Amino acid sequence: MTSEYSERRARQILADYERRADERREEETAWRINARMVAGDQFITALPGGMIADSAKNYYWEERTAFNHLAGILETRLARLARSKPTLSLKSASDDGQESAAADVSARILQRACEKTELSRLIDEATMWSELTGTAFYKLSWDKEAGMTVGKIDGKAIKEGDVRIDVCPPYEIFPDSTARRSIADCRSIIHAKSLPTEEIKRLWHVDVKPDERAVSGAESAEGAAASRDDYALVIERYTRPDGDFPRGRYEVAAGGRLLYEGDLPLAVDENGEPGLPFVRQRSFPRAGRFFGVCPIERAVPVQRAYNAVKNRKHEFMNRLATGVLAVEEGSVDVSDLEDEGLAPGKIIVYAAGSKPPVFLDAGSVPEDFDKEEQNLLNEFAAVSGVSEFMSASAVPSTVSSGSALEMLIEQDDSRLTVSAEEIRAAVKQVGKMILRLYRQFATPTRISKVAGEDGQVRAIAWNSRSLSGEDAVIEADARLGDNVTSRRNTVLKLFAAGILGEEGKLDAETRCNILKTFGLGGLEKADGAAQLQRMSAKRENELLKQGVQPALREYDDDAVHIAVHTAFALSGKADEKAQKAAEEHIKKHKEKIGKEEL
Repeated sequence: MTSEYSERRARQILADYERRADERREEETAWRINARMVAGDQFITALPGGMIADSAKNYYWEERTAFNHLAGILETRLARLARSKPTLSLKSASDDGQESAAADVSARILQRACEKTELSRLIDEATMWSELTGTAFYKLSWDKEAGMTVGKIDGKAIKEGDVRIDVCPPYEIFPDSTARRSIADCRSIIHAKSLPTEEIKRLWHVDVKPDERAVSGAESAEGAAASRDDYALVIERYTRPDGDFPRGRYEVAAGGRLLYEGDLPLAVDENGEPGLPFVRQRSFPRAGRFFGVCPIERAVPVQRAYNAVKNRKHEFMNRLATGVLAVEEGSVDVSDLEDEGLAPGKIIVYAAGSKPPVFLDAGSVPEDFDKEEQNLLNEFAAVSGVSEFMSASAVPSTVSSGSALEMLIEQDDSRLTVSAEEIRAAVKQVGKMILRLYRQFATPTRISKVAGEDGQVRAIAWNSRSLSGEDAVIEADARLGDNVTSRRNTVLKLFAAGILGEEGKLDAETRCNILKTFGLGGLEKADGAAQLQRMSAKRENELLKQGVQPALREYDDDAVHIAVHTAFALSGKADEKAQKAAEEHIKKHKEKIGKEEL
């Protein structure tokens, strides 16, 4: 790669980035206003060119207090959405034993990946950005420096690699057009982010000069400096495959130089095709636009009006409290009154023959202030989806029955349904991309510690061929209102209806599951023998999967083992070999029971 070619390609990529930045400048200005308004800097205005400036006072005595309801709205929505955070699960697309076994391995590897990448924390971070700006993005990549060490070359450790997930605020993502409806519609996406020049050299082995553009919109919104001496703006452009480039294009430029150019590195599209490694999460969709909209943006005008009403009201009350003094010209020392005011017991000297100073009658605070203030509070709830019941955690005085309270809770949940479904869909897509990355890169056999059905942590050997295909069904299980309290109430209702047990009795396994639902899983040790028997039988199921016959022991509870092994054989997780092994093992347990009865 010649220096001339490198600089020319870098200029082309930079020009493409600047075009995209200009196209969405209006939206980025709105995001920055949202961030500053939530932070309490609420007397600001947008200027041409995307600049944001403080609005000046009309008078020196003008009240400029920010009565920040936006922060409360954001915190309430984040707390409510966090209670219904989705978790990933995977199901086989058919009852075939081999596919079921692959789905079982994939589900455990997917769960392990979620734990190692701290997906739960990333969901919270992405939700914070989507609720603040309207949109957030997950970026998936393959980290070659992660995972177990598999060897050393010249004293340097060689890692097996693992999935990496980063949350990108919308300031960093630039689609080829803001009119695209989804990432699938985009021909290319640019990810622009500021990095230290030393980090750029470590990643791409190229020295670049610091860049004055090296500041993200998020930092600008928080009042950071316009540039940093040791940072440069790294522009990554991902382009989908086409006739000229059947594997797509991945280009990186920084500091006026082309750092990398090649095929798309990640096969994250369906059927192992190279694609754009991004997942979008919105608070609310916006018709015909790539970026979403958030309740904060819609509540900004209400917040400005509320601040104006409250401040004018306080100015009126200040006039009532301190008074407005009227004096005849030349009758008193006005400068003395301006400097010291009217202290209690103050002696006022006024000119002989003139009228003494008097307070003007300011009347009382008009009722219109109180009415408008209440109207604006109601408008906050209407545009943000956060009711007084949700934000204040207090039952309205007009609600007196349990049914009415449940209806109120359902109404609050329904206002968050769109945002919750956006989160669920995004997490589901992240799960699909995680498995696609493992299918691409986990070709050598690797050892991973996963939780088995018996709750014990065990090591399994697997590779890309052990994972299920694209036809496996990935679900992001979460619904609004599905929390610990609601699950406990549901269990109690089912128990009262007699659905959970036969003839009014609970078997040991159902009893343990109920205790876990109530957060009392430790009490299951009170029935430790039965629980240990079930765990032992589940460990034997792992051997049966491999076609190995576990030995029968004198202390085995044959009835419990038969029930657990039968459930395993019927679950669809056993292939033909495992089913035959389970059938033979169950037969041995029954023969043992027959001998004991004799």
